[in-house]
Amino acid sequence: MPDYTLRHATIADLRRNLHLWEPDRELFAPAIWDRLGDLIEPLLAAQRLRIALIEERDTLRVCLLGGCCFVEPGLMRQAIATEGSTFINALFTMVAEGRTPFLSPKQIAVANAAGELIAFSFLGVPDLDYSVEPMSVEDGLLAAVVFQSYGFFHAGYQKLEGWGETLRPAVRQIFARIGAPTEVRERITHNGKPSWLFRQTLAEAQANPGAAFVFQFLARPPKLGLTTSMQNVIENALLGHSDLEIGQLLGISEETLKKRWRAIYLQVQRAEPQLLQGATPQMKRKLLVDALRHRIEEIRPYRKASAPSSP
Repeated sequence: MPDYTLRHATIADLRRNLHLWEPDRELFAPAIWDRLGDLIEPLLAAQRLRIALIEERDTLRVCLLGGCCFVEPGLMRQAIATEGSTFINALFTMVAEGRTPFLSPKQIAVANAAGELIAFSFLGVPDLDYSVEPMSVEDGLLAAVVFQSYGFFHAGYQKLEGWGETLRPAVRQIFARIGAPTEVRERITHNGKPSWLFRQTLAEAQANPGAAFVFQFLARPPKLGLTTSMQNVIENALLGHSDLEIGQLLGISEETLKKRWRAIYLQVQRAEPQLLQGATPQMKRKLLVDALRHRIEEIRPYRKASAPSSP
């Protein structure tokens, strides 16, 4: 049976695997589709977009690229209201015109602390046979890891809304069957195919706590006060990367990474002494990583508003 791994996609991954988004080409006007990779690369480098990559462990065959981002509310409303365009095409048209609808890490941190994030998931539907019930074992394993990846990349944020768009009737049918998210509209693409826009809100999640994807709204404020560099190290450790791989992914030396781990342990001991109390040096990382798998909010950007200065 295939075994899958999950990680962040790099620009090189994106260039090699854009063909995975081919089934969703019709969501884009031809001029935007032809430039999509070039439009995404600087956004990925600036961490305004995050792309989950799922690959087979043994063969390294990439099975999915799934995008996640947070959208500026005003430009989001403009994109939704754009006539003759899908939502995702309108967003990337803005990028092509020099506008930036996707939040930066600093903007995400502020909006996260305020509970005002609006998330958008784009593309990333795996090539599965949705018409067969039950799915084959192989398809079921991939579907499970896709759901796991969605959880990892979306959980831990204090969101107000989550959005998605699809061309695929099977995905629409699945959403209708599970009762969430809500279909907002149907729009005809440039070549006459229907696409569907979906939304789930915090209020809907609170009213129906048993619905699918509610976990993406069940976030608590972080308590450990980890810096961005600390969060990046821990997130990659949670994804199963070795120290060698983490150093390569973050572009830092082995010695710098060791210093970051030491700084992480000191910060955790200051903020929550009991978490690592009595742990040997060899056990600290395992205890911390295992604990944070259930406290994913600790590795999400979070910046409280500054207190007003005294007159």
